[in-house]
Amino acid sequence: MLRISSPLPEDLELLVHEIIGCCIAVHRTLGSGLLEGIYSRAVCLELNAAGIAFEREKALPVMYRGQLLCEHRRTSWSARR
Repeated sequence: MLRISSPLPEDLELLVHEIIGCCIAVHRTLGSGLLEGIYSRAVCLELNAAGIAFEREKALPVMYRGQLLCEHRRTSWSARR
């Protein structure tokens, strides 16, 4: 594996590497051309199998000029094993 220096701590770098590995496993199995929701569910299964804790579609407030526009939903990885 190519090692490029990173400003991230080693434990976080390892977590990122494992998450990317989960995503690659899903892509290799399912291929391309499916809907995003299908890949999202498959990645959740891979993350669970790897023991990586996450929150699916966590609501985050989107503010503009001090006012709430909406809540954006996205998947976030909230904790390490």
